[in-house]
Amino acid sequence: MNTSKVWKINLSKNADINELKEKTTKILEASNLLKIISKNKLVGVKQHFGEKGNEGYIKPEVTKVVLNKIKERLGKPLLIETNTLYHGERSNTYNHLKIAYEHGFNYENVGAPIVIMDGLNGQIQRGVEINGKHFKEVYVASDIPFFDSMVVLSHVKGHIMAGIGGAIKNMAMGLASRAGKLAQHADFKPSLNKKKCVGCGMCSRFCEHHAIEVKDKEWHFDAKKCAGCGECYTACPKEAISFNWAGSDDVFQEKLAEYAFGAIKEHRENKKTAFINYIYHITAKCDCDGSDNPVLFPDVAILASDDPVAIDKASYDLTKEIFNKDIFKEFWPYTNHLRQLEHACELGLGNLEYKIEEI
Repeated sequence: MNTSKVWKINLSKNADINELKEKTTKILEASNLLKIISKNKLVGVKQHFGEKGNEGYIKPEVTKVVLNKIKERLGKPLLIETNTLYHGERSNTYNHLKIAYEHGFNYENVGAPIVIMDGLNGQIQRGVEINGKHFKEVYVASDIPFFDSMVVLSHVKGHIMAGIGGAIKNMAMGLASRAGKLAQHADFKPSLNKKKCVGCGMCSRFCEHHAIEVKDKEWHFDAKKCAGCGECYTACPKEAISFNWAGSDDVFQEKLAEYAFGAIKEHRENKKTAFINYIYHITAKCDCDGSDNPVLFPDVAILASDDPVAIDKASYDLTKEIFNKDIFKEFWPYTNHLRQLEHACELGLGNLEYKIEEI
């Protein structure tokens, strides 16, 4: 089995913004990953800008360090993202850009423009052929091929469906069009515990696809309209809504891997990708969650690699080693979160075996 290199620089338990900036600089210089940047060529820098009320996203001051390093090599970086499937502040380009600017991702602060690549409402897409288990074609943001190289910045945390959110999750959902996101979620449908339901209607209020309606405190569900996004699950204050995670989890993990593979297929073939994982501000839920999302574990490290599978596996192994338990399984016990890494390896996206280079 092939082995990939993953660079690692440790963080203090409560790393401040200056430490994050300094150590981002060090890991970029030590790894030389940005050698992929070509003069006067466009560089897509993929990052999550954080939902309204969320504090876990990689801060613009840190992102600026990466962007400046790209510009030192005379590359032309753009911050790239797509709109969300779920109801929130980032489900259309107007609101998405607004929250990004509120979080400090404006040109004056970071020195690069933002492009929401799937259009005003997530419908600008292109098909990429893959030989996957679940998909022969995946639907991703249409402009991806116009970038000469891709740099993916990921905040490692838990995730309600993926178990762990790292580089693969960041690309799979974050570079897919709305149709692509729907295809990945299609196997999940909610069910209701009538004994717990109080008929408050919160699930209906947050169902952007109008699959749930509450009339006279009675729950009505239209499976045909359901996108499987899980928004009703997180909105319910009484935990009355559940999903059949066990029946669909492996499928979802494999679909994530296939979409991540398709999203950067050409760039991986051309060896034009770089990945940085920030294992800090560790929360159970994704940066998409704007509700109470407390930090549950101390900061750990920054990792860098040209291999998205290896960097995510190293992120998982490192947290397990330091905290002496599988924190992601503890967050979401029904998920088989390693399946996304195994399937990504099977597809040829990267290697599960890696060697750590300490900085």
